Amino acid sequence: MTDEAFCLAGLLKGRECFNRVACLLPPGRRETILRLAGDLEALPAQELQNRLCALRDAAALQVKEHLTRKLGAGWNELSPLLQCWLGEVVLRSYGS
Repeated sequence: MTDEAFCLAGLLKGRECFNRVACLLPPGRRETILRLAGDLEALPAQELQNRLCALRDAAALQVKEHLTRKLGAGWNELSPLLQCWLGEVVLRSYGS
């Protein structure tokens, strides 16, 4: 999960306890996360949600492009559940 996605999801789901959760992160990442969350926390919930959806859609597009390069277009004919599983396997095997 990217730092931005972590912040967006954290602010949407638990804004009041976000800092306590961030304190569990290693120091270098904690500072980055808290700085980014500080930039995002003033945004309304709908904007946070829109940004998180855009990140998810961009990540899904990357996975689909990666699968097409590795396996060809035939993977699109599989059931959605198998497509999802295949995406996870390929990303773990080859990296993202």
